[in-house]
Amino acid sequence: LEASSAKIVPLGAIGDAMVLKIVTNLVTAVTVKALAEAAAITKGEGVPLEALKTALESNANYSTLIGMKLPAIMNSDFEAHFSLVNMLKDADFARSLAAHSGSKTPALDCTAEAMRAGVVEGLGDLDFSVIGKLSD
Repeated sequence: LEASSAKIVPLGAIGDAMVLKIVTNLVTAVTVKALAEAAAITKGEGVPLEALKTALESNANYSTLIGMKLPAIMNSDFEAHFSLVNMLKDADFARSLAAHSGSKTPALDCTAEAMRAGVVEGLGDLDFSVIGKLSD
């Protein structure tokens, strides 16, 4: 782990880290889907996407993720850092965990179906932020 990890954090019993990895990717996927929808609405209303970037940078929900993925969406730069097909795999795994525990995931369900459509369109090897292209 030391060779490939920025930080090693003990998180509990065996299997807990796997669950936490999957659910953090759930938050990541849904956030990027919402970001893509915000960009599509902004662009559709004729507002420059740079204005969205500026507005988000001053908003409480701004994050490292938004800082990384909004420029990719704005520039249609979908070089894979984490592929759509891999994010979809994690989303499907999260949905299975939710079904097992009796939890509902409507936001993830919507996001997963959008990602699945992208994979069907042949975009699976691109970065999962390509979900922004699917919102156009």
